[in-house]
Amino acid sequence: LFLVVSNVCGISNLQNDALLMNSSDSLYIKSAIESIELVKKQKNWKKAIEISSSLEEFAQKKNNKELLSSVLYIKSGVFRYTGNLNESLSCLHKVLLIEEQNNRFDKQAFLLNEMSQLYSDLGYYALGLKYLYQGIQIAELNKDFTNHSKLLYSISSIYFIQNDFGSSKAYLNKADSISKIIFNKSLAPDIHRLRGSILLENRRSNEAYNEFLISQAGFEENNDSVGLANLLNNLGQLYLIQGQYTKSVKCHQQSLKIKKSIGDLSAIAISLQSIADTYLRKGDFDSAYLFANKCLSSATEFN
Repeated sequence: LFLVVSNVCGISNLQNDALLMNSSDSLYIKSAIESIELVKKQKNWKKAIEISSSLEEFAQKKNNKELLSSVLYIKSGVFRYTGNLNESLSCLHKVLLIEEQNNRFDKQAFLLNEMSQLYSDLGYYALGLKYLYQGIQIAELNKDFTNHSKLLYSISSIYFIQNDFGSSKAYLNKADSISKIIFNKSLAPDIHRLRGSILLENRRSNEAYNEFLISQAGFEENNDSVGLANLLNNLGQLYLIQGQYTKSVKCHQQSLKIKKSIGDLSAIAISLQSIADTYLRKGDFDSAYLFANKCLSSATEFN
C-alpha cells in the first residue's frame, strides 16, 4: 500500500506543493520527500512515521489542506504496513473529511474503498460494506467507472470472507463486466484470483488452478508484486487442499520472499502462518512450531 500511496496521492502531491511555496518551505518539503524515499527503500517504517508526523505538523501550521491530505495518506500507508490498522483508519478518516470539503468525488470513492478494506481486516464487515455502498453511490453519480468496478470487487471480497459465495460471485461478475467495458486490465488479475478462490471453496480445484494461472500471468505482466504475493498464497492453499505439502510450502515461501522485499510486516506474518499451517497438516510439528514462532515475532516486530 505504501508504494501505491507514494504514486497516487502522496509523494507526487508533496512535490507539487513544494513548487507552490516560498523557498524555505519548498526546501523543507523537498528534504522531507528525499528522506521519505530513503526510509521507504530501507523499510524503516518508524522513521517514516516520524518524518510524516513532522510534515503533518508543518501542514497544519501553514493551514495547507492539500499538503495535509497527502501527508496523512502517506502515514496511513505506513501504519497499514506495520499492522497498526486503527491508526491507518484514523488518518484516512481525516483525509476523507478534507476531500469532502474540496468536493473531490473520485478521491472520496477511492478512500471509501481503502477504508472498507481496513474495516474488513479488523473484522467489521458490515461497516466495510457500508462504506463500499456509499462509495458506489458517489462513483455512479459521477460516472466514475474505474472506482465503481473496484468497489464492486471489494464488496465481492467481503462476501467471500463471510462465506457468502453466491453474493461474492454476483458482485465479482458485475466488477468484471464494468472492467471489460472500460478496458481496465489492471483489475483483471484480481478478478481471476478471487474467482479461483470461489471455485476452490466449491471444490472445483482444476478450474480454480486455471484461474490462478491466468491471474499469475496478469500480475507478472503488470509488475504487481503485492498481487503476485497474494496469488502465491492462494496457490499454496490449493496445493494444501490437494495434500501436495511440498508445493504448498514452496508457494508460500515464494510469497514470503516477495513480501519481505516490500517490507509489509503484516503480510509477512500471514505467509509465515500459512507455512506453519501447512507443516501442521503435514504432521511436521517441529517445523510448524518454528514458523509459528517466526509469525509471532514478525507480528510484534514493529512494536
